[in-house]
Amino acid sequence: MLLFSSLISGLLAASAEIQFNKPKIKQGELLIITCELSGFQADAKVRILREKEQILFSEGGNGNAFGSWQISGQGVSKQASTSDMAEYKCVADDSAGNFAFTERALIVLVPPSIPSIVEPSDKKLIVGKAGELVCMAEGSPPPSYTWYKQDQATGVTLKLPADARTNARSFPNSQFTVDQNIVKFLNVTESDAGEYWCEARNEAGTSTGEPVFVGVGSLNIASVVGIVFAVIFGVALIGIIAFVIFKKVTGADSDSYMGENEVFDDEGNDVAMGESYDPYEHHKGTNRQDISHVV
Repeated sequence: MLLFSSLISGLLAASAEIQFNKPKIKQGELLIITCELSGFQADAKVRILREKEQILFSEGGNGNAFGSWQISGQGVSKQASTSDMAEYKCVADDSAGNFAFTERALIVLVPPSIPSIVEPSDKKLIVGKAGELVCMAEGSPPPSYTWYKQDQATGVTLKLPADARTNARSFPNSQFTVDQNIVKFLNVTESDAGEYWCEARNEAGTSTGEPVFVGVGSLNIASVVGIVFAVIFGVALIGIIAFVIFKKVTGADSDSYMGENEVFDDEGNDVAMGESYDPYEHHKGTNRQDISHVV
């Protein structure tokens, strides 16, 4: 029992902890990863893995780095990039039977790209209908967004509130809500026209998009006519396809019936179904030798 307790105590005493020189590191900065051991023998084997890829193996303090990594003290180093954002693991064991495993996620900070309004693609909203403006930017961690609009009458820049109905003074007659990168119009009005842009921000920095004019209008007659013609064309196309399928099915049945019930005369000529076959009549007009006078 004492031996068992000592063994458990020895196993619990050994530990390993993976360390980054910075828990959140900017793209391009020097990244150093080490595995700190406690309670291990001098001959301890240490492995550092990026997901399932081994980037360091050391034994007794002598290590080898793999890929684009380089040995740095008791760990590895390289210039940080977005591809380095992953889970890292440290696995250690020694000749005394000690074992430890630890893992930790690395965050690489990347400033947001220039945000842009991607929806609607034609930058137009329909009066009396619901609509959306969508802004997109790339970054790590994912950015948060702030929306702005330039007042058409005064030229003043206005920050869009979470709900326009709470700021009727700056946004009269507007009914929209802001949910991060999306502005949702409950009912588009003429006053919603104007220049909009968005700002993307994260721990690495801030980027501001270019102002884009978003117009408002109604569903015009040309659009309605186009929709009607599209519907008529679709119905006509379905009718043609159904007719072609029907002809193929009925035509195949007819051919099969005639093939199974064809009748031929002595010389291989077709004879219509229901027609009596008279060999003499059939051979009228052909060259025959008259043998009626032969006794």
